Amino acid sequence: MNNKYYNYHCHNHKGNIKALDVIVKQEDYCKRALELEHDAFFTTCHGMQGDIFEATTLAHEYNLKMIVGAECYYVPNRFEKDKSNRHIIIIALNREGIMELNDIISESNITGMYYKPRIDDELLFSLTPKNFVITTACVAGLWNNEDLILRLKKHFGFNFYLEVQNHNVDIQKEVNKHVLELSKKHNIRIIHANDSHYIYPQDAKNRDLFLKAKGIIYEEENNFILDYPDYDEIINRYEIQGVLNKNQIKEALESTLVFENIDCSDYINDDIKLPSISDKPNQVLKQILNDKWNEIKDEVPISDRPRYLEAIRYEMDIVEKTNMANYFLIDYNITKIAKEKYNGVLTKSGRGSAPSFYITKLLDLTNIDRIAAPITLFPTRFMSVERILGTRSLPDIDLNSADAEPFIKASKDLLGEENCEWMISWKPLQASSGFRLYCKAIGLGINEYNDVAKDLDKYKDDAKWGKIIEDSKPFIGVVEGISESPCSMCLGTENLRKAIGLVRTPNNKICCMLDGYNCDKYKYLKNDYLTVTVWAIIRDVCNLANIPIPTIKELDKMLDNKTFDIYKNGLTCTINQADSNFATGLVMKYKPKSAKEMSAFVAIIRPGCASLLDDFINRKDYTTGVPELDNILEDSSHRLIYQESIMKYLIWLGIPETGSYDIIKKIAKKKFKEPELKALKDKLIQGWKKQVGKEDGFEETWKVVEDASRYSFNCSHSLSYAYDSLYGAYLKAHYPLEYYTVAFDYYKDDAERTSKLTDELKYFNIKLSKPKFRYSQASYFIDRETNTIYKGVSSIKYLNSGAPSFLYSLKDNNYNTFVELLVDIAKSNEINTRQMEILIKLQFFQEFGNNKKLLKIYELFNKVYGKKQISKNKLLEYELDENLVRKYATKESDTNYYMEGSKKDVIYLAEKPTRFKTGEKAVWMKENAKEVQFYGLLPNKPVLSRLAPITRCCRGRTSRMIEMLKEIEQNMPNETFSIRQQIEYEKEYAGYISMTYNVDKSYCYVLDVDFKYSPKIKLYSLGSGKETWCKVNKNTFAKSPFGIGTVLNCIKFEKRPRYMKTENGFEKTEEKEWWLNVYEPLEDDEVNKILEGGE
Repeated sequence: MNNKYYNYHCHNHKGNIKALDVIVKQEDYCKRALELEHDAFFTTCHGMQGDIFEATTLAHEYNLKMIVGAECYYVPNRFEKDKSNRHIIIIALNREGIMELNDIISESNITGMYYKPRIDDELLFSLTPKNFVITTACVAGLWNNEDLILRLKKHFGFNFYLEVQNHNVDIQKEVNKHVLELSKKHNIRIIHANDSHYIYPQDAKNRDLFLKAKGIIYEEENNFILDYPDYDEIINRYEIQGVLNKNQIKEALESTLVFENIDCSDYINDDIKLPSISDKPNQVLKQILNDKWNEIKDEVPISDRPRYLEAIRYEMDIVEKTNMANYFLIDYNITKIAKEKYNGVLTKSGRGSAPSFYITKLLDLTNIDRIAAPITLFPTRFMSVERILGTRSLPDIDLNSADAEPFIKASKDLLGEENCEWMISWKPLQASSGFRLYCKAIGLGINEYNDVAKDLDKYKDDAKWGKIIEDSKPFIGVVEGISESPCSMCLGTENLRKAIGLVRTPNNKICCMLDGYNCDKYKYLKNDYLTVTVWAIIRDVCNLANIPIPTIKELDKMLDNKTFDIYKNGLTCTINQADSNFATGLVMKYKPKSAKEMSAFVAIIRPGCASLLDDFINRKDYTTGVPELDNILEDSSHRLIYQESIMKYLIWLGIPETGSYDIIKKIAKKKFKEPELKALKDKLIQGWKKQVGKEDGFEETWKVVEDASRYSFNCSHSLSYAYDSLYGAYLKAHYPLEYYTVAFDYYKDDAERTSKLTDELKYFNIKLSKPKFRYSQASYFIDRETNTIYKGVSSIKYLNSGAPSFLYSLKDNNYNTFVELLVDIAKSNEINTRQMEILIKLQFFQEFGNNKKLLKIYELFNKVYGKKQISKNKLLEYELDENLVRKYATKESDTNYYMEGSKKDVIYLAEKPTRFKTGEKAVWMKENAKEVQFYGLLPNKPVLSRLAPITRCCRGRTSRMIEMLKEIEQNMPNETFSIRQQIEYEKEYAGYISMTYNVDKSYCYVLDVDFKYSPKIKLYSLGSGKETWCKVNKNTFAKSPFGIGTVLNCIKFEKRPRYMKTENGFEKTEEKEWWLNVYEPLEDDEVNKILEGGE
């Protein structure tokens, strides 16, 4: 007892989210506590209270008390931009204290964040004194702020301590001496702290390497030993330090015993935390289901209604027995509020296993009817009494939508904003990233270790790298930061700010301190709100086409050959599950013809199904060898590709449906103990004999089941993905103009998809018009009469929404020259130089001339606009004719030409009458006149132009510099960039090529070359604007080689049979492909001659 103390001032790696400082984990402290026969550990971290959930788990695992604390950053006023924060230790003594600590740390993240989350006087002195122990912390703490120390003593009384530490360095000695003086002067007790950042002194090396890799140096910590020592070592270090006497050392250590009777390890429990929104949830849910059934039952054939009613009663019975009615009511009401109040659009399909419950359809959480579904959906895959009550888990319904925000708002409306918070994801170093960090720390260059980091297993026995890999292991699992969860929100039963605490992520999102793993472990309710781009596209296409989004039942009736030709012809860019090059090639071979086949395709392309893939895609017959088993697996082509397929197999052999999914999970995770597995197999063998009549064949199918359990796909999840895909395919096939317009807008920043979408347009004879000044807006828009899509300006690289909107606002202005437009653009500051240069290169302003000319004008404009003089030394650089400059100059010196004042007073025709002040000169001109006439002084009234009597006019002035630029523009040759430059501009900035010339379509630009077998080239016809792939004979190519960017005169094409590589070599197929037999690569001067005559 005499050698006992509490290590309250310690830090673990979870605190790295606020200050990169530590690699030691909470579990390391637990192990050390047991070594020292200590009975508690602390969660204290920089700027936060640590991970209370992990600490709770460890407390029970190691039979230790958990005590929650934080080393906070203090400033007098958190609303001021003050970086000079000081540290203060705050330890909660009870449940109420933890909630208060969570509250002020939450507020420090919300309103106190300025480099660090800071608390201030308002928050600090809001704490209830009896619920906390407060100390002045380390050398960066409050030890020299006597005024604050006295206020803390007054507020917290005997729960306030002055902290001392035993580091044998000058700054710590100074702190300790000052603290002892304050202690004696104000009768405040001292308390010892380690300020632990690792466990043993030798661990400092790894911490130093971590900091070195991060480029962090804590100079004030030089020669500090920040370990977790035993009692005797602490005394020894104080004696070496020589500041505290024996009695003071004893007092400081005994003060830590203030924590002896504190234990908050039961702060978090694993009770199911399901919010209640009804006192009679079963009754309310039944009434809703009854009303919904009455609304739709007429759509169900009379002969099928008993099946539906039986399903509803069966599922409701599970809900009642598991006490989960409130869960369904919550999601039902969230969805209802989101749709009615915020125009939310939920996916018609759904996700996961939720569509396997028919009542989820009645509650409008999915549109899939599991009873009428083209494949078998088992309700127990979603919920069973045994699984919910046995594991005390919650169901999981994902609310995926076109836009998650309406559903997030609806959640807060229903449950209260304080009860709904976004969750976090911890960001630990993995084996590869930990290895990289270690290599960087020991001075290795990235080129040395990069390849090794990509495949550590390959090098783990290497003479050189094996040891380095082993030495890097202490960094694995070290948390470097956090991020907001991609889609998960905690729906709490209480104020989450106080119960859990809030934190600000690097993206400035406020989240609760709960991650997905601990959410499941400690039975919190979370909802996943995922924004699904394909459904945003579906929604917007239907809006643009002025049609409602079809129900799944309606879609099933609409699916036709035109829809399935989308897959057959590979027109699958942005189509769910068929978008990638890999999936496109497979779906073109498979050619699905139904929702059932599309669902199977979605499941079979998962990585785990690789061994089954080729035969399935090529529609080769497959059999289990047992006709009866083939029959029950008919909806998956006799293959065990779904989890439900395995469930069918088990049920067929006598396993109750309710337990079949749990068996699959245990097989997959190898959780069966040998006796259990033997008993199960014996039971299945008996079932096999009963069904088949003999034992032959069982082991073969059992091996398939064992393998399939590891990779098989959730059936309703697969079907949901399939319907998402079919919605897109149907809309692309039947409303292509609307579909591509929307898809282009959503993927405007994705050059690869933009290029693919552009390639597909020719199938539908849709023209894509490049952006053009006065016509193009920020977004893509359509012209149905000409079957044209006009590209949106904001889709161009580096063009934000502000620039396109401003340019479109100028569409009705009268500009006689490009220079006049540049003046308005320069005055606005809405468009930067890079954006203007890109637009010019893309011929956006072609009404004023070609891009090479306009770029020269723009570059000159930027050099002289706003200036009143031009240096004679700059004339050559600016390519200015001296006589022209002299013409517009008002004065000339030895070094400069001066352009002060205006060249002429000019008239601006105005739509409205304009008054002039008496004494101003009036100028009149005819419309489009080149000369202006002065007409004396204006009277103080509106005046009509004598030469243009119908037009009212106003007076303006133009600078001599601008007039000079206009003349330069008028006389400059109207040049354009070379074809190669132009195509590169369009590829780089627009993501597609649109230019065509008045030349024969045989003149082609080479876009891509693939040398894997016979050279395969992608050509762009300069005459037609179409793209095509073809092959070139290797010998022909060797005699006349070319590369990307070459212009070819393609003289002779030929169609030949296509060959496919198989296990037997290359075999001829029935398909045909184009070969380019005769061609001529052209030099630049030849290209220019051919193209001469205009674009």
